Amino acid sequence: MTIAGGADDGGSAVFISGHSELKITPAPDAEPTAPELSGLTASIICDLNVEHVHPSSHVSGTINGVATIKCNAPAGSLTLHYSLIRVSPNNTQWGAGSKSNVEESSIQNNRAVSCSEGPGEFQGWAQGEISPPPGYELEGPAIHSDYGASLGVACGSDLTAGDSASQVTESMTVTFIRSDLAG
Repeated sequence: MTIAGGADDGGSAVFISGHSELKITPAPDAEPTAPELSGLTASIICDLNVEHVHPSSHVSGTINGVATIKCNAPAGSLTLHYSLIRVSPNNTQWGAGSKSNVEESSIQNNRAVSCSEGPGEFQGWAQGEISPPPGYELEGPAIHSDYGASLGVACGSDLTAGDSASQVTESMTVTFIRSDLAG
């Protein structure tokens, strides 16, 4: 399913879905020369993924949620905000600190809470921001895939069938194309 992005006052495209938001900021103004452009990959594809919340397999005694942005080539910059949400009982949200990097192809953010916060129904929410490298521009709308909203989670057991760790609950994909190929 495609998601049409809305424009904000700063010239950014913003794509919003149920459990994620992705803001695409324009590439820096410094446009590469024609020979430099011709040496770059034709397109860069980036995915924002929100994983199912799950009992942590890395830190005993915690319930963990993870979000990632992964691109097939380095982006200009990546920023990722994440919140772990207990939907029931007693709706509560725990925010993770923001993570950012420059000229990298991926970023991850997560939030964990004590097992004493469960059992309950949990979901993750992520807000990403991507700026392509110089010479690239956004092509078309975002592609969105939704695999299920929230899961029952308790330490020592996952209240749903199967292992939910690292399974994506929602994904949003954007493509950047070299500016000399855009048309």
